[in-house]
Formats: sequence, C-alpha cells, structure tokens
Amino acid sequence: MESLVELPMFPLSTVLFPGQPLPLNVFEPRYRAMLSDIGDDGEFGVCLIERGSEVGGGDVRTSVGTVARIVYNRPMLDDTSLIIVLGERRFHVESWLPETPYPRAVVRFLEDDDVPDPMILATAISSVRAVRHLESEVDIESSSSSTCEFDDDPVEAGWQCCAYPHMGAQDRQSVLQQESVNDRLRLVAEICCERYGDLQRMMQEPLTNLD
Repeated sequence: MESLVELPMFPLSTVLFPGQPLPLNVFEPRYRAMLSDIGDDGEFGVCLIERGSEVGGGDVRTSVGTVARIVYNRPMLDDTSLIIVLGERRFHVESWLPETPYPRAVVRFLEDDDVPDPMILATAISSVRAVRHLESEVDIESSSSSTCEFDDDPVEAGWQCCAYPHMGAQDRQSVLQQESVNDRLRLVAEICCERYGDLQRMMQEPLTNLD
C-alpha cells in the first residue's frame, strides 16, 4: 500500500516542475505562518489554481503538483519574505485538510525517476531549441531566451524540456500530470511544434499585409 503524507500547500497561478527554480514573494499572513512552521529549508506543495484567486482562498485547485524545497529565504522589512524554491518530486492530492491557518493536504508521491526513450528525448530537445530560437527572432530584445542547456542526465534533461518552453499554465499542467516521462516529452514536442507554427505565421503577417 502506498504511503500518504501530510504536506503544507501553497496553491499558485503557475506550475512548478521538478528541478525548476521558482522565486516567490510571500506576503499573506497564512503563508508567513507556514514559513515559520517549516523553517528556512523546509518543503511545501505547489499546485495550480484552476479558478479563483491566490489571495484569500475560495479557489479551485488541480490535484497534481510538485514539492517545493526552500533554497533561499530572505525576510524583508515590510514583513514579507523573498524565497526561492526548487521543484523536487510530483504528488497527487488525495484529500484537502482544514486550512488552519494555511492550506494542507494529504498527498501520494508519484514516480518520477523513469529514464526517457533516447529518441523521444532527442525529439523533445530539438523541438524546444527550435521554438526558443524562433522566439528570439520574433522578439530580438529577448535573444537570451534562445539559450537553453540540457543536463547529461536524461531524467534531468526530460524535466528541463518541460520547464524551458514558454507555455500557458494549462499546457504546463497538462504536461506535469502525464503519467509517463515519454508521454510528457511527446506532449512537450507537440506543444512546441504548434507554437513554432504560430510564430512562423506571425513573422509572415507583415509580408501578407503588403500584398
């Protein structure tokens, strides 16, 4: 039987992938209380808010998220904290607990250490690099976005393929909750190909308007 763990939760309007850093400005009293409870190097869960607001509760949350481990915590003079977290492993929310004083959930951790198929990984990496390069041509001021290095470890490189492309929150969530690494990478490549086509059409529009 799979073990269940109680985890402090920080629902957000963004998706965190394993291995990805994420800066957060913590200002709500309930999340400041959470930081006090878990300490400077503690962990909490991040899940996407599908509908509603990050502030005040009353939101609708996804059931698949990522454990975030604090790697930097700087208290500010205005009683806020600037923290940087690193995504660890995925989880599935089995049940939500009373939010006293901050969100908590009972979660089941998901398997994330499968090695991707080399051909599927290579296709995803090529797709990510291609769309990032084209994005830099569309917006020359953001040319730094065309640079993306991939780890030699195929598991790490697989998660980098998920984190590097510019995707909307719902697409990122769809990628995150794929059950297998190969399914995740196939979906990333598909999203990148669609984005590449959209960018090509954007680049051709000024020429079309001259006809």
